[in-house]
Amino acid sequence: MSRTLIIAKREFAAYWLSPIAYVVLYLFLFLNAYFFLNPMFFELGVATAQNMFNFWGQLFIFFIPAVTMRLWAEERKQGTLELLLTYPVKVPELVAGKFLAALAFMGIGILLTLPAVFTVAHFGDLDWGPVIGGYLGGILMVSAYLSLGLFFSSLTENQIVAFLLTLFALLLLNMSLFIQGMERGNLPYWVTLLLGWIGLGDHFFSLAKGVVSSRDVLYYLAFTIFFLWMNALVLEAKKWRG
Repeated sequence: MSRTLIIAKREFAAYWLSPIAYVVLYLFLFLNAYFFLNPMFFELGVATAQNMFNFWGQLFIFFIPAVTMRLWAEERKQGTLELLLTYPVKVPELVAGKFLAALAFMGIGILLTLPAVFTVAHFGDLDWGPVIGGYLGGILMVSAYLSLGLFFSSLTENQIVAFLLTLFALLLLNMSLFIQGMERGNLPYWVTLLLGWIGLGDHFFSLAKGVVSSRDVLYYLAFTIFFLWMNALVLEAKKWRG
């Protein structure tokens, strides 16, 4: 565990040496505030953070690939991955360390949205159930997105390729939202249910409504663990090939 934390600290510190980290945080907070405080928010006349959560699924689709693209691709390009794999550190510890660093970085971005929520609570009677569910769902969704991004980053030494692969996969896994919205009446019921179960965003929106279901929580946990495991398998194969 100590070695995992050492790796996590190293990777977390590395984020702040790149301008990409600051650009990602700034854009995320700017767009978050824009969507949160749009005219519809004031027209509703209700204290709610739902506007913000409604856009998180889409926002993270574009920001997570930028956060994860360098984590393994840069190591491969610079030739330091082979060196890392020779250290007395287990592959799962390497994967967990990079994952925790990325999660901590995105966690800061999520925490920085809290002042907006507290402002709304100050001026109105905010229902904290959906807020707690939204933040829990946000962390779980980000964890799933990050695990997928780490996996694709481990497959290539090109950061742009890693970015595009992750972006495409996330768009595909969230396509159910668009399909259900446009073609709900034309699809068989079982297809709609299947798309809703597969869709990463669908599970988040359920949690953001304040309904914390074990089904949604377990889905995100299983998804995250599966792709971290796949990431470890890729590195193990690289280790044995030398």
